[in-house]
Amino acid sequence: WSVVREQVFDSTAPVHTGRFAARALVPRSALSGGIDPDAVGIWMSPDAHVVHYPVRQGREINVVVVAPGTVTAEAWSLPIEPEIVIDRVSNFAPRLKQFLQVAPHWRQWPLRKRTPLTRYARGRVALAGDAAHPTLPFLAQGAVMALEDAETLAVELAHSPNDIPRALQNYSSARLERTHRIVATAVENGRVYHLRQPMAAARNLSLRVIPASALMARYDWIYGNTDVPRPR
Repeated sequence: WSVVREQVFDSTAPVHTGRFAARALVPRSALSGGIDPDAVGIWMSPDAHVVHYPVRQGREINVVVVAPGTVTAEAWSLPIEPEIVIDRVSNFAPRLKQFLQVAPHWRQWPLRKRTPLTRYARGRVALAGDAAHPTLPFLAQGAVMALEDAETLAVELAHSPNDIPRALQNYSSARLERTHRIVATAVENGRVYHLRQPMAAARNLSLRVIPASALMARYDWIYGNTDVPRPR
């Protein structure tokens, strides 16, 4: 919802994906078995998926449900009745549903996407983070991209402190390819998560037979990136 983006770069409104996300924190002490509180888990189903992982040194489990639906308000964190969330996961495994029923409170937000920009800078104005390249939450890279933006921007400004437009343009050029690829990969992840049969069966077979290390190696360009931003 960047006003600067709308006024300077692109006035096109975000497009709703037809899905929403609901988030909750489950106290570790409330678990009664069935879910490993120390594991990162993802559960996939046609049109929906659930992700959970430990936070706060394992004292709580963060859980996110992505399912079909709309959120009419523009806010990113609105209350939602637990019954609605549970209904959206009615076809998931019983032990997962039992785990989700423990969550005391749920917050929801709509999932929207925007047309990728061809540049993140114009003159003495630049965008960073979600204002520049909003992404769907299927790759855990939204905040990371903002941090990478900040580091790259700092390097370019330090290199060209007397030519701000040039520094901002160099920042934009340095960030476009990587951020576009991450946003596109997140979209593809969502497609794979929500496959229907028979493609879902092929996906599940691949997950069973391909070593975890080989699956994760596909993302080395993201999680293994150690490039230090250098001035152009």
